[in-house]
Amino acid sequence: MAARNFTLVSHSATKGVVDVFFKVTFDGTSQPTLGTGAGNIGVKSFVRTDVGLYTLVFGTPSQDADTYMAVLSGSVIFEGQSPDAPVLNIISSSAINTTGTLTLQFRDLGATAADPATGEIGYFRFALRNSTAI
Repeated sequence: MAARNFTLVSHSATKGVVDVFFKVTFDGTSQPTLGTGAGNIGVKSFVRTDVGLYTLVFGTPSQDADTYMAVLSGSVIFEGQSPDAPVLNIISSSAINTTGTLTLQFRDLGATAADPATGEIGYFRFALRNSTAI
């Protein structure tokens, strides 16, 4: 499980909820740029592997990955007037508790796999379960 100093106050019926927020600047079919500094903590890497397909690893760059018990939710909001690939779904979360990895797929409004356009910025939020407690 993730070994971080999290803010303890949370009004949730689910124990051990961790919210991870981060920003990604896309570069079409090239590798995206992960935001740095405050507001971008908790992500080790965000890598394009195919058309609209990305691998997200939670953790800290140049350190171990953070693992979690489960994904509770995930979302992205794009900055811009008409993003090329505004639909996001999680293809696989089965490795979240072993390698801290999610496989994400972006699609256009016609449900076709697509990459966000060059210069588009995505603001992400993932809620993750960091506890086995009930």
